[in-house]
Amino acid sequence: MRILTAIILSVALVSGLPAYNNRGVNSPPADLQEAPLSEFEFKLNVALRGIEITKYNGTAEKVRIPETVEGSPVTGIGSSAFEGNSGITYVYIPDSVTSIGARAFMYCANLTDVIIPQNVVSIGQGAFCGVTGLTSVTIPGSVTNSGDNVFQDCKNLASVTILDGVTGIGVGTFSGCTNLASVTIPGSVTSIGGSAFRNCTALKSIALPDSVTSIGAWSRSSIDGLGYAVRDTGAFDGCETLTSATYRGKTYSVQRHSDRYMEWFDLPQEFYDAVNGY
Repeated sequence: MRILTAIILSVALVSGLPAYNNRGVNSPPADLQEAPLSEFEFKLNVALRGIEITKYNGTAEKVRIPETVEGSPVTGIGSSAFEGNSGITYVYIPDSVTSIGARAFMYCANLTDVIIPQNVVSIGQGAFCGVTGLTSVTIPGSVTNSGDNVFQDCKNLASVTILDGVTGIGVGTFSGCTNLASVTIPGSVTSIGGSAFRNCTALKSIALPDSVTSIGAWSRSSIDGLGYAVRDTGAFDGCETLTSATYRGKTYSVQRHSDRYMEWFDLPQEFYDAVNGY
């Protein structure tokens, strides 16, 4: 990921955990009824083999998305379906859902409880960006396609568990999650994008499994065609308190770096070279 000196990227995260564990249990509160179909806009999505929720127009604080619409399964939450809904605090996503679209819950600032079901395969870019009420999230192993900046700027996100089966952490996924202190990365993960944990200033330690063989690294700055100083940012750019990043038996600490145009904090180039096999 490239940056301009004048731009600071921040990032977010998602989720609560009413009834989710490593076995994928996902159930709504017993007294929460499905929201009326009249509160939703929806369409048939042939690619998803079911109904895609395209918009929620209700005013409830707690929303239970229906599992079926006129006999067809609800398989997708569309792009921007709940975007900017500051009134919602809890949403139940049924296990029938396999896709959560880009910006689906972006800026739902008071959303504190949401479970990503174990059948979700795809999560779109910025799906939970700016969901500042979330404090923890579990990403099920079924997720094989994840966009960039999915949990960007979830300022109160403190704990992330990624379950076995997930193979990649996208660009900027947890960037700006300034309270993120605990991350569990399984041995199925093979790639981590640039700025994935950028400015996670509460992160003090992290262990990368040996399976990771590709990671977004930093570069020194240069001047672009418009006269701006630009550089690539590493996965752990700005993680000033990260003193223990372990990979294949060796531990690295964040250092201060600088060149003619910029200064920044990140792990040493030696770390990124080791992961990328240089």
